[in-house]
Amino acid sequence: MDIDIETDIVSSSQCDSGGQDKEIVIRLALKGDGRLKTIDSREDERFRDAMQYGVMHNVPMQELANRCCLSLSTFKRRFKQREGCSPHKWIVARRMEVASDILAKADVTISSLARMFCYNSTSHFICVFRNHFGVTPRILRQQIESSQCEGDEDANILG
Repeated sequence: MDIDIETDIVSSSQCDSGGQDKEIVIRLALKGDGRLKTIDSREDERFRDAMQYGVMHNVPMQELANRCCLSLSTFKRRFKQREGCSPHKWIVARRMEVASDILAKADVTISSLARMFCYNSTSHFICVFRNHFGVTPRILRQQIESSQCEGDEDANILG
């Protein structure tokens, strides 16, 4: 995909101190599309904040769109343009990555982990986890523990 990028630094308003606020505006235009897409630094920040909130809270997409000051359809469209997938798929993928990290570092039950990531059903969480990683959380934990034990044995042999 060919993209034309144009950046501008725009003076937005006078401050009380007499200075001017500066705003960076980035315009991305897909060649052949004919439509100009504008993504400014505030929109980036709103997207990032909303999606981080969405990872840890079970909220409707409409609430995430509201946090970005966009309609639901515009939010979904812009998100897909930016990330290459739907907001829901992105949130699920981030939840699974964080869950696997927690599995590797903390001794928590799978049901606690499921509740932590807004799953009412442990079996549903396990199913989503397996679809994402190809193994269940229990098997991943066993693999991590066995690889850590092998590392300890290698350290004892070398030491």
